[in-house]
Amino acid sequence: MLFLLCILIIILNNCNFPVIDNSSGKPESFNMPQATITERILNITYETGTSNDGETELIVQGYEEYSCTVSSSYERVGSYSIRYELYDTDGMVEGGTRAETSAINIIGCRYNEGDAFYYGFSIFIPADWQNDEGNEDIIFQWKHTGKGPDCFIGIKREEFVYRINNDDYAYQYHIADLAKDRWNDFIVYIDWSCEYSGRNIIWYKSEEQNSYQRTVDLKGANMYTPLESSFGYFKWGLYCPKWNDSNTTLVSHRIIFHDNIRTGGTFEQVDPSK
Repeated sequence: MLFLLCILIIILNNCNFPVIDNSSGKPESFNMPQATITERILNITYETGTSNDGETELIVQGYEEYSCTVSSSYERVGSYSIRYELYDTDGMVEGGTRAETSAINIIGCRYNEGDAFYYGFSIFIPADWQNDEGNEDIIFQWKHTGKGPDCFIGIKREEFVYRINNDDYAYQYHIADLAKDRWNDFIVYIDWSCEYSGRNIIWYKSEEQNSYQRTVDLKGANMYTPLESSFGYFKWGLYCPKWNDSNTTLVSHRIIFHDNIRTGGTFEQVDPSK
C-alpha cells in the first residue's frame, strides 16, 4: 500500500493539471505577477458607437443583423456597450453558433508559450437569463489557430466558470455565482505555458462591490501544444456550441452585453470598472 501511495504521489507531481490556490486576496495585499508587456495594447469601450469601436483589425462575427450591435441601453462606463444575441435557429459562423468579436488580427494581442498578459472586461447579464442546466455559454475565450480553446470563461447553470484545456486534461473551476441585471467585472492574468509553469488568476466583482476578490489562482499547463507556426488570440461575445448543427436545449435564445475589453501589462491598465 505504501509503495502504491508513493507511485501515486510521483505521478501527480509530474502531471500538468492546474492546481488551485483557494486563498482569497485583494490586489493591494497580493504580490502581483509580472506581464511580458508594459503598456495597454487594446482598449475597446464602444464609445465610437460602432461594433468594432473604430478598431479596423477587429473581426465581428454574426450570422444575422441583430447578432452584434452597439447598445445605449446598458453601459459599464460611458454611453455604449456591445449587445450579442443568438437564437438556436441562427446559422453557424466559422463552424459554430456564435455572435463574437475576434482579435485574431491584432498582432500585439497574440500569445504563445512564455507570454503573460492582463485582460479585463465587463459582462452584463439580463434579468431574464435562464438556466440551461449543464450546457455552457462561452462569453470570453482564448485559443490557438487550428485548435480548440486553451481557456474560456462561460456561464453554466447559475455560475461563471473557468475552463482550462491542455494536451492531457480539461478542468473547470468556479469563478462566482451568476449576478443578473448588473455588470460583472473580470480581470484575468495568464502566463501561458504547456507545462507546469503556467499561471492563471481571476479577480471578480459585481458592479455594486467596491473591491475585487481573487477567486481563482491556478498553476499548471493552460494551453494545448500549438501547431507549428500557430499563435494564440482571444474572442468575446456569445458562443453556444450546444446549438451547433441545429441541436437544441431547454433554452433557445440568449442576449448578453460586453464593455471595456482591455489587454495590458498591469491590473490597473485593464480594470474594466473605470
